Amino acid sequence: MAHPIWVAVTGDEMRAMDSSAVGNEADARLLIEAVKSKSAIQSALDSRLLVPSSERLTLIPHKEFCNDIPVIDISGLLDDGRRGETIAAVVNAAANWGIFQVVNHGIPDLVLENLMTVVKDFFSMPEEEKQLIAKDHENGRLQGYVPFSQLFQKQAAWSNQIEYILQPHHLVGPEDTWPARPAGFRQAIEEYCNEFHSVLAKILELLLSSCLKTSGTRKSSELLDGNQLQVFRASYYDTCPQPEMVMGLRSHVDSSLITAIVQDDTGGLQVEKDGQWYGVAPTPGAVVILLGSVLQVVNTTRSELCGGLLHTGSRFQFKLSI
Repeated sequence: MAHPIWVAVTGDEMRAMDSSAVGNEADARLLIEAVKSKSAIQSALDSRLLVPSSERLTLIPHKEFCNDIPVIDISGLLDDGRRGETIAAVVNAAANWGIFQVVNHGIPDLVLENLMTVVKDFFSMPEEEKQLIAKDHENGRLQGYVPFSQLFQKQAAWSNQIEYILQPHHLVGPEDTWPARPAGFRQAIEEYCNEFHSVLAKILELLLSSCLKTSGTRKSSELLDGNQLQVFRASYYDTCPQPEMVMGLRSHVDSSLITAIVQDDTGGLQVEKDGQWYGVAPTPGAVVILLGSVLQVVNTTRSELCGGLLHTGSRFQFKLSI
């Protein structure tokens, strides 16, 4: 049962796109010309890589945010006077949205700052250096850097990624899958995950207790005991000359139990609810909690929580999401 702690997206259930609805051949040529410097695009006119023209009309600007997505102060879980109110807020957010932001979670600001710094520094390094730890399934390297070229050929994903398995221990990759630079990269990732471990477990405990209509069905120590799959993934969404033709990440549903997302202040993270897309506002110090399809299976209050998740692009700004 997977429940990534530090991820941008963990879903494998990508929604199929209707290739017949894709824009015309001229659109494809324009995009390919714009990204030649990425040395990534093959089959230049394979328009299945582009966002269908019909779907482009449904996208909202990456700086347009929804104020209704809950932002919850979870320090109330530690206060007897506010605990009931806080639990109700989390459960209602899960039932009505399937996504919410948590603040006052107890993770030191310095831990979040260090993490964002080392990840941003990694993506700023020369491509040749990042390629030293690139994922290579043919040669057994299953963790590391995932360049733009690999993602774009599969799904028009305008992003670079880096990903690692943190638990269970026997799946953790060898030391040479981690970058030598920037200094403290691995330490910053593991420090954050350790800090957030108990927070995520408590959220899971109260959500499962609510979904299953029982009390204390499983304790937090059992939910995150080191045997479940925990994945870290960071995504870097670079500036795009034609952002309306691609997405940082295509619409999908996370196939995990629960996902925690930290985003910078650029915007672009969107969630679908009842057929409508909503922008998730970047909130300083907040962590976005997203319920995956595994948790939806045991949810009894709503048949479907978060319908989908995507990252839209920007012509002038880059975005970092972890």
